[in-house]
Amino acid sequence: MAAANDVVLVTNGVYPGGVSVTNALALLSVNGPEFTIISGQPEDPSVLFGTNRSVNLTDGASLTGFTLTKGFVASSLCGGVWCASTNAFLTNCIIVGNLYGGASGGTLYNCTLARNSFYGSGYSTLYNCTLSGNYSQGAY
Repeated sequence: MAAANDVVLVTNGVYPGGVSVTNALALLSVNGPEFTIISGQPEDPSVLFGTNRSVNLTDGASLTGFTLTKGFVASSLCGGVWCASTNAFLTNCIIVGNLYGGASGGTLYNCTLARNSFYGSGYSTLYNCTLSGNYSQGAY
């Protein structure tokens, strides 16, 4: 079991959404977001979006070098990543094609947020991030 301040290395692959980091630890992909993907989409290719948010991060947790995609949470904002505070960090991540938002909360460094649908808005702090083709119907 990982403890606070531990680093968990994650190898290449496509992982199912619903990841919850509940300790102040770092998840670090071995080869970056092109090779390490967390997807809310189930394995059935006929289903476009899953029923899971890709990732939940607690206060003090971090995620580096992942693609977060096809997350969906109808009952709340943000299908991509939900962070408990601005003291949850994402670095060098690609957040793409999520419903109900790409990111909410947290502090993002060098991330790309693209083609996410927002029905409301997430409140994140962005540094050197790229925003492209996102859609917002309104803000809360």
